[in-house]
Order: sequence, then C-alpha cells, then structure tokens
Amino acid sequence: MTQDETPLLERVANYYSQLSSVAADLNAVSDELGKSISEIDFALKKLNLGITTWVAIRSGEGDGSQGDFSFWSRDVGYAKVGGKWGVSLRKVDGDYISPEDAAIEEWPFNEAPRALRLEAIDKIPDLLEKLSNDAVRTTKDIRAKLGEAQAVAEAVKRAASRTTRVSLQTSVGASKPTVDLSKVHKPGDVLKAILAKKQGEEAKAPQTPAGLASNDLSVESLRQAIDHALEDAGHESAAQFLRSGSWALDGASLHIEVPGVGKKMLALVVNAAAEKIIRQELQRVGAPSRFLIVPGEVVMQSAEPAPAQGKAADTSKEVAGW
Repeated sequence: MTQDETPLLERVANYYSQLSSVAADLNAVSDELGKSISEIDFALKKLNLGITTWVAIRSGEGDGSQGDFSFWSRDVGYAKVGGKWGVSLRKVDGDYISPEDAAIEEWPFNEAPRALRLEAIDKIPDLLEKLSNDAVRTTKDIRAKLGEAQAVAEAVKRAASRTTRVSLQTSVGASKPTVDLSKVHKPGDVLKAILAKKQGEEAKAPQTPAGLASNDLSVESLRQAIDHALEDAGHESAAQFLRSGSWALDGASLHIEVPGVGKKMLALVVNAAAEKIIRQELQRVGAPSRFLIVPGEVVMQSAEPAPAQGKAADTSKEVAGW
C-alpha cells in the first residue's frame, strides 16, 4: 500500500508519534544548552563587569538599488535585558535613512527563539574575547578620566571649604558676605563671587584699628580663619592644639595660650611652617600680624638672646609680622 493509500488518520498518528519522540530529544538538548549558558552567566556575574558588548552572528544590508538602504543583524551579546545582566540575543532591522527608528528585539539567551540560540552557539567564544577587549579599553578610558574627576572633586571640596571660611573671616565689625548663588554656574565661581562681595562690603565698612579689636566676635573670627588655614595646608595637629587654646587680642598682637601641653611638644607641632601660615592668614584678613603662643602658664621658648645673669628670662614666643 502506497503512502497515498494509507488512511489519513493513520498517517497523522504516525507523524505525531515521530514528532513526540523528536520533541523530547530536542527539549532535552535545549535544556542542556540552557544550563551551559546559565553557568556562563553565573561566572560573568561574579566579575561585575557592567559592560554591554554585542557580536554579530550574521548581518546584511541592501545594495541601494531601487531605494533599498536597509540593514539587519542577528547578534549575541552580554547586556542588561529585563533588568538582569547576562548572555543575550537580539534582532535589529532598520534602514540607513532613519537608523534611529530601527526595530530592535532583545531576549535573555534562554528565552530567545530556539533557531537564533542555535545560530549563536559558535559565536560565544568571540563574545568572550570581545568582552575582554572592551573591559580593557573601558578600564583605560576610566583611568584617563580619573585624574580629571579627582581634580574636579578637589575643586568642589575646596570651594565649599572656602565658602565657610570667607563667611567667618570678615573684618572686625563687618557683616557676613552674602552671595546670590542662583547666578553661580561653576564650583570655582562660588569663591570668586564671595570674595568679590566681601571686598565690596569691606570697602564700605569703616576700618577698626587693630588695638581696638578685642571683642569676642573678632577673636572667634580669627580662630576660625587660622584653624581652616592650618587644616587646608595639612597642619591638622597644629590646628587641633590651637583650637583648644584661649585666644585674646592684646593691643597690636594676638595671644594664644594652650593649656595642658609642654613647650617642647607645642614647639614641635606649631613649627615654623605653621607659624608662617598663621602670620599670612592674619595679614590676609587685616588683623595684627604679631602673635604670641604659650603653653598654659609655662612659656614656650625664647626668641630673644639669653638675659644677663640675675635677670628673669622671658621665654615666651612672640612672632612679628614680616
């Protein structure tokens, strides 16, 4: 009996039986393939790359005849699809006239059409190679930009610090400068705007003689100014020591008494470099440039030649302006 003579019902039953057997094998090998891809996903996820990479499985484009400027590709890649990173597949169909309107479909590998998955298997090694190369290139790009990013961050940090400092470093009797920050567009402009405002208000404010500047507000302003200046220059220990001291303006000099610290230790911490910063800061804000630092009731060190025998030695440390 020929095939044409076989009853239709019998033929359908035979084909369905064969199809069932083939489908079972197909699903089994597809599951094994899916497990392999899942293992690759797990290994790549531990690297935390965060880099999107695509490799063409096959592609084509129109030859331009009769207005055919189309292009298409079937790609395998490592990308974030459906909110998760992993090996992925995609279809791209578009034309060069308006490439931004190209139709793109993306799937996690194990959810893509089976035929596309089979085509992609041979390209997995190429994908891993390209992913490695892209990671190296991205690392170089980030490293090249790192210095610039650090410089910008430091500029913002210093601008913020200067903003606080300038607010506290007004001249005796002058009000704190205010600036319309809505007109400031860059971090560096903040400092420029505040300094310009401060200089304008100082020009209008009457100048108070240094000998009269003995109120608590002026002393606190000097304390804050010197504290920030020392910290900005890397003299945190000196700033901490002086911060705990008792400050007073006496005529044309600033007196700082630091309790509970020996004169040797104080001399080591508040060294010549720190003294220079203090002197420059005092000059900058228009305060007396002479200052005296003593360790509590005990004098710090002598800046004068040794006194004659029989006379008391004044070993306090007074620094005059340059």
